[in-house]
Amino acid sequence: MNELRPRPSVVMTRIEPRPDGTFRPSEGGQWAVTLGVDDREGRLVDFVAYLPSDPGRWWLRRNESPILGVEDISRAEFFQRPLSLFETPHAWLLGRGRGAVVLDWGCDLRGIFEAVPRIHCQSTELKEHLHKSFWKFLPKITAPSKGVRCAA
Repeated sequence: MNELRPRPSVVMTRIEPRPDGTFRPSEGGQWAVTLGVDDREGRLVDFVAYLPSDPGRWWLRRNESPILGVEDISRAEFFQRPLSLFETPHAWLLGRGRGAVVLDWGCDLRGIFEAVPRIHCQSTELKEHLHKSFWKFLPKITAPSKGVRCAA
């Protein structure tokens, strides 16, 4: 399959992490692994960065995309193939940039993954986290309390 650009695009750069989950490049900052984040058309829309000493924590440059590897989600949908889901951008990188990573667990993931036939999670913990995130966006369902009768 032809790629639009080499994958994954990796750059070591100095960053200054911010409390809001974003980062900015900084000459005096900490060295970080920085990966390009593409949209479904393969356009670069954001960057994710993490420190080599703490790959389980990451920051986005512009906070534009909740998913790393969205092109692979599109491929999984189109070809009706399973998708690999990784816990961290570092694990995704070690997987040669094949699959996806949820960068923002606060977003509604239903529309992102709804047409993927199967998701292979890197771990049981990730599987449980993904399952819980789908349920938290369901509408609240109520019923009359006991003792209340409905007229027929």
